Parts: sequence; C-alpha cells; structure tokens
Amino acid sequence: MQVDVPIQLPSQLEDEIRKTIASVIIEGAKQATNLYYDLPPYPNKSQLKAALKVGNEKVKQWEAEGLPVTRFSDNDYRYDRNDIIKFFDNRKV
Repeated sequence: MQVDVPIQLPSQLEDEIRKTIASVIIEGAKQATNLYYDLPPYPNKSQLKAALKVGNEKVKQWEAEGLPVTRFSDNDYRYDRNDIIKFFDNRKV
C-alpha cells in the first residue's frame, strides 16, 4: 500500500532548493567534464600530472607529440594552461 501525502513548501524555500540543486549539478558537471579544472595558469609537471591523473611517462609522450613547455628559469619548466587545452583540442577525433 502506498500513501501519498502532498507537502506544501513556501515558494521562497522551493526557489532556494532549486538554486542549490542547480549549483551542485553545474559544479559537478564542470569538474567531471573539464580536465583542466584544477590547473593553475602555469602548472609545473607535478601539478599537471596530479590534475590529469597521469604519470611521468605520459607527460613525456605528450611533450614528444608537441605539448609546449615553457622555461621559467634554469630548473623551472612549466606548461601554459591554454597550450594544454589547445593540445588536447587538436587531438579530438
């Protein structure tokens, strides 16, 4: 046996619930679809590997395939987030 009991919420509360649910869904979608979400503008190799969840060999492979690297100083090499996005956009099939 099923019993349905209608609940009447104040319209302000309904609006607040809708806004909260929408923002949670939008934020989750951004994180799920955007590989670059956690990247700073000029990540180092460790930050790139952590954000994209890959290892050192994969990053070396991407560099060999044309991922640009920027030398900030003698021992500081970084990647431009925009270059990373372009690199992966060009690989889409």
